Amino acid sequence: MVTDAVDDIEVKTGSRDDGTAYSVFNFFRKLGQVLSAVCVNGALLGMHYKVEKGAVQTLENLRRMYDLATLIPAVLFGLMALLLFLSYPLSRHKVQELQILKEQKLKESYENKLIDI
Repeated sequence: MVTDAVDDIEVKTGSRDDGTAYSVFNFFRKLGQVLSAVCVNGALLGMHYKVEKGAVQTLENLRRMYDLATLIPAVLFGLMALLLFLSYPLSRHKVQELQILKEQKLKESYENKLIDI
């Protein structure tokens, strides 16, 4: 998806900025990892998770951990799928069109270089 987005930017702007696209992607990926770590720690704190050495968790805590470990990813993956379906502008057909446009621009650029020689 990142390479398709880079190609889309290149066709629209005429400039290929791979580094910028990948750095923005990695920034938001890392931001998501930090938020998930904070949320996990907050959830454990909220359920009174026992941290002492040799502590045994209550059955209620184990059930909550299981529910959180299965329900939260399922809901968030569903939201991601919905967001991609509704807002990601690059369908298979659009990516094929981008490829044709890129090939045409590359061919024109090559022909212009031959004329200059």
